[in-house]
Amino acid sequence: MKLKIETLRRFTECLTDINEDLIQLINKQYGIQGDEFSPIFPKILSETGREFTSKDFQKLWSYIELAEFHKNWLSISLYEKDKITISTIRSQLKNAGFSSSQFSVLNLSESPKMLAIILYPGKARNTATKASVHYNFRDTMYVLPTYGILLSKINSDEAGKKFQTNVESLFKKIKPKRVKTLNISKFYNDTMMINKLTVNAIFQITGFDGFEAINFVGHHVKKGLYGLNKRQDIRVNLDGIGPRVAVSGENIELKIGPNVRIKNFKGIDELLEIL
Repeated sequence: MKLKIETLRRFTECLTDINEDLIQLINKQYGIQGDEFSPIFPKILSETGREFTSKDFQKLWSYIELAEFHKNWLSISLYEKDKITISTIRSQLKNAGFSSSQFSVLNLSESPKMLAIILYPGKARNTATKASVHYNFRDTMYVLPTYGILLSKINSDEAGKKFQTNVESLFKKIKPKRVKTLNISKFYNDTMMINKLTVNAIFQITGFDGFEAINFVGHHVKKGLYGLNKRQDIRVNLDGIGPRVAVSGENIELKIGPNVRIKNFKGIDELLEIL
């Protein structure tokens, strides 16, 4: 099979934004040594007439989808751990009236096990066309059976809600979760390496207005704040500014609401700890 121009464009955009740490992470997931896979991509993607076997294309597509998973903000739900199979998910969606041309169920990882369930706009899509659909123009849900976690990015309205409802019906005791200020404070306090912290500036606390939030950004935010507080002329009292509304560590990023960005799979354990 040949890659369509739209597919090439989407894959290229995704790989342009991907950082080296994420490349290494995905390479590890697929048992690829070092940077073996990443230098090949520019050459592959520049050869628009290149023929792919179905197996090679599926691997390339899964690589892209795993990169999307680690780059995007997702909503969180927890459910009672249970076995789930690709055939079960496909049957559920078909019984709900979705044709096989409207959705895909992909196996993105074996360790940990992770499935991606994707709903596309429109109908009559083959594999190459499905892979070309931009992340923001489709609905995506990720199942991690080992952890009992369902993560989702629903972009459409009616179709997306129907899709989400039918996927969620497969799981027992499913509970949507929201990241709260207490979760962010706990994560900040329990995590050594913080590279970003956002604190809302509340007039009732600070006593003045003029800005809405303060961002502390760096490779070791807690160390930097400790250094500032050791100086007599500069004191930073976070509690005297307002609530902590967003935080980022090495493995995970959180913000108020049903919002999490999992930078690598270690972040899943950290997410469960704070929830």
